[in-house]
Amino acid sequence: REIAFTPDLTYFPPVRLEWGTDGRMTALPNPANTSGDHGALAPTDGVLELPRGQDAFPAGFVGSFYPW
Repeated sequence: REIAFTPDLTYFPPVRLEWGTDGRMTALPNPANTSGDHGALAPTDGVLELPRGQDAFPAGFVGSFYPW
């Protein structure tokens, strides 16, 4: 699903991974309530790097993934 992020910053949203029947890996956003909500990170697999200078990241966007 699409992610929107308007500040002119690189964004690292926490994501969880799912594998499709076609064998492709998909990162699904799993946002935390606040920066101190560490419990929300437990079901995630890592973060996706979304570059600065872009406000909308459509479903299917290919970015760098950093696992825990």
